[in-house]
Formats: sequence, structure tokens, C-alpha cells
Amino acid sequence: MAGSGAKKRKQQNEGEIKKLVIALASINALYFIYRVWYHSDSFTFGNWVLWFIVMAMEGVALYLIKLMAQPTYNEQGELIDGGSDLSMKGLCEYYFDTIYICLIVQLLGLISDKFFYFILVIPAAIAYFGWSKIAPFIFPPKEADKEMTATEQAALKKKQEKQERKQNKVKFVRR
Repeated sequence: MAGSGAKKRKQQNEGEIKKLVIALASINALYFIYRVWYHSDSFTFGNWVLWFIVMAMEGVALYLIKLMAQPTYNEQGELIDGGSDLSMKGLCEYYFDTIYICLIVQLLGLISDKFFYFILVIPAAIAYFGWSKIAPFIFPPKEADKEMTATEQAALKKKQEKQERKQNKVKFVRR
């Protein structure tokens, strides 16, 4: 039997996913009507490829969000867990960012096809964050980098002494 927290989280997740689906459907419909149907004479094969890449990125991010928000039920069909909290930091936040960037790129793509270059922000961010996680294993920090300089050590010692004096200070209480 689930508590009210699990039920509330399930409802929040369903509402958040519903908003994302509505936003994705409306932006893609707008893009199709305006860009593909109304301006079909200037819509080339490259535009089709870019549009499908953006829709694939949106679809994958939405699928992963749905997986995270999926509630857990027991054998009797009772709610056990309402799914992950979609407002948490980490991968979920990146999935939402991916969807928002794709939506913005599609909206700006109505003005000019050159705005599709902004979609490169996503693989650049993946490369940056991935490298920041992998680099310490490939290039371990040198011992000299780990050690503090003499001035840093002196400053740290001075700070610790100040804290000790503050803790040892006698406090008087009025009665």
C-alpha cells in the first residue's frame, strides 16, 4: 500500500509528462504545417534529416523520462512507489534540457534553417561532461598538484587556529 507521497509523486510525474507531450506535439505540428506544408518548395532532404534527428532526440529523452517516472506496483496492483522524482538533479535534468533545447531549435527553425546548428550544444555538453568524468582516470593528477603550497597551508593553519580560539572562548550567560 502506497503512502500519500507516492501517489502525489505519481500524479506530479504524470502531469509533467503530459505537459511535455503536449509541447512536443504542438511544436512538431506547427513545424510540419508551417515549414513542411506551407514552405514545401524550400524544404529539402537535409531539412528532413535535421527534423528527424531533432525528433529522435526528443523521443529518446521523453522515453527515458517516462522510464524514470514509471510507478511500481505489487502483485495485487497496488501502488508501491510513484516513480523517480522528475525534479531531481542529474540525468533527469539533462533529459529535460535536451527536450527544451530541441523545442527551441524547432521554433527558431521556423525562421531560418541555420538555427539547427544550435542542436550541436547537446553533443558538446555530453562530450564536456563525459570528458570531465573520464579525464582523471586517463591523466591522473600529479603529486605536486595534490599538495598545497606553503601559503595555502599557512592560511589553512591560521583559519583552524582562529576556529579553535572561537570554540574555546568562554561564554557568559546572564541570569
